[in-house]
Amino acid sequence: WRIPQKDRAILQAMNYVAPSFAGICFLTNKPLNEMDKARTACAAAEEGKKRVLLIGDSFALHFATTLRDLYPEIAFTNLTPPGCRPVVHTKGQAKCTEQIGHAFSKIIPESRFDAIILSARWVDGQWQDIGPTIKAIQPHTGRVIVIGHTMEYNGWLTEILLSDNLLRKRGI
Repeated sequence: WRIPQKDRAILQAMNYVAPSFAGICFLTNKPLNEMDKARTACAAAEEGKKRVLLIGDSFALHFATTLRDLYPEIAFTNLTPPGCRPVVHTKGQAKCTEQIGHAFSKIIPESRFDAIILSARWVDGQWQDIGPTIKAIQPHTGRVIVIGHTMEYNGWLTEILLSDNLLRKRGI
C-alpha cells in the first residue's frame, strides 16, 4: 500500500538522530574545576562573539541546537543537567544542586555573559523562585530571558501525529 506524503514526513522524523552536545562550551556533567576550565576555554575560542548562557534542565537542552542554528554569530554556553531547575537555592540531587549553585556563585558573576536564558520544566512551584533568581543574576548580564514550560505529550509525537492522520482519514 501507498503511504501518503504527509505520513512519510512524519515517519522520517522517527529516524532523527540527536546532535552531539560534547565540546568545551557544554558544561553539563563536568566536575566543578573542569567546568571553570571549560568556561574559560569556551570564552577564548569564541572571542569576538556575543556570549549567551543557556541554563536549565533537559527541557532547556532541547533549545540548544535550534539556538545555535538560528544565531551562529552568538557563542552559546550550555549548563543543562537533567532535572535541575535554574534557580537560586535549587533543590534536587547533590550533583544537580552543586552544578547549579556553582553557576550562580562563580560562573555567572565571573563570566559577564551578554544574556542568560533560564529554561526548565517549571513544576512544583519552582517558578516562584524565578523572581529572586533574576534579581540575583541581573547585575552580571545585559539581559535575562525566561522560557516557560514547553508542551509535553502522552507518547511519542510521531506516533500521535500518525494516529491522528489515520483517524481523520477514517472520519473518526
